[in-house]
Amino acid sequence: MPNSVTEMVTVHIPAQFNFLAPISIDGLVRMGSKNDGGYVVPRIAIDNAECLLSFGLSDNWSFDEQFLRENPKVTINAYDHTVSMGTFFVKATAYIVLVLAGKRPFVLLKNRFFAIFKYATFFKKEGGPKHYKERVCNIKSGKNDATIDEIFERVATKNVFLKCDIEGDEYGIMGGILDQSSKIICIAIEFHDINKSRLVFEQVVKKIQDTYEIVHLHANNFGGVSADGLPDALEITFLRKDLCPVALNTQRSTLPLEGLDEKSFIEKPDFRLEFTL
Repeated sequence: MPNSVTEMVTVHIPAQFNFLAPISIDGLVRMGSKNDGGYVVPRIAIDNAECLLSFGLSDNWSFDEQFLRENPKVTINAYDHTVSMGTFFVKATAYIVLVLAGKRPFVLLKNRFFAIFKYATFFKKEGGPKHYKERVCNIKSGKNDATIDEIFERVATKNVFLKCDIEGDEYGIMGGILDQSSKIICIAIEFHDINKSRLVFEQVVKKIQDTYEIVHLHANNFGGVSADGLPDALEITFLRKDLCPVALNTQRSTLPLEGLDEKSFIEKPDFRLEFTL
């Protein structure tokens, strides 16, 4: 069920970050799991995508699974150097300890074990989605690294949807990503450690906005909120301007969106974001 107001903590976004307020467009849908791993994205981008680049999997690729159901013709190339059958087993075992200690809900335990089996059925099909056990980077420093240029050389299309959740490394690759903006129609990305990286975060987002519009914003409630009200982790959806409506007259002043957004972690209250526009 969608979040209720009583499950939320109101966060007033500092006025200097009003550029983060999304433009108001129709046709937004939720893709992926109800909680962490799901994003609110524009239907037009799903329908027009010929390739989904998925940076960061961990043990949740529900976004990729639903994307393929919604657009069966899409090619999926996923990148995560930390994922293997062994890591799934280690995470599931560790989660048992947390459940027994009362620190995690039992209901989520099955997801950790199902990941072992779902990985084999989703990524091991011949001709199906591909998982590259490589670290996404701009400059190689190891044998299991893949540069943005190399990743796009494997993509034979101009309509790419990029989903990115790589735990803080997103700042370092954004220059290479923007060099490919003629191919990327939409970006759903989670920015981490924002309060530690405010200057670079602001620079990166404003640079993206030269080519893209923010069409959705959601705060990950696992992260904290700074003293002035800026959340430490934000999920942002960017749509390339040529796919946006001609008239962009309004911004959303209050988030999340009822019926679409879900709190990332069910153990904590969600953040209600309020902009003063």
